[in-house]
Amino acid sequence: MELDAASVVVLWERELPAEATTGPVVVRDVIWVGVGDGVRGYDIFDGGQRYAVGDAAAVDRLVVEGDRVAWTSEAGRAYVLDARSGSVEVEVEGVEPAYAPLLAEAGMLVWVEGALSWYDFEAGESRYWTRITASWPGLPETPPVMVGRHVLFATELRGLVGVRPGG
Repeated sequence: MELDAASVVVLWERELPAEATTGPVVVRDVIWVGVGDGVRGYDIFDGGQRYAVGDAAAVDRLVVEGDRVAWTSEAGRAYVLDARSGSVEVEVEGVEPAYAPLLAEAGMLVWVEGALSWYDFEAGESRYWTRITASWPGLPETPPVMVGRHVLFATELRGLVGVRPGG
């Protein structure tokens, strides 16, 4: 099947309350998108707004793990919301507003000044995970991704770098 302008059927259109700052993700029939004053959730079938969360622009991208959606705001906060209810489960202050959190089932990695910090969902607390500096392995030039326990990103010093916790 070929798609062209004549074969497209517009199901609905939705004006956003502010400029989009992330691409969309879909969880449980809700389209989540970062905007200039937080994150919005829209019904996938009719475009109606279901949720409005946060108070500052989402940066980088939205991240999904199961029924959780996470992002970092330009105000230096990381959020994790429950996509089933649209309510914020976790809010962590003092993060670098450059990259989205990296979600896992039990917690998330967030960027803090000169390091990555692990936030444990059950304990409700953060702890140092690893140092990231300009001298080693180099500052990230690309948004990092997490695969299992490995974090991958490109730097100006080392090219592609993969790190994981020791032990």
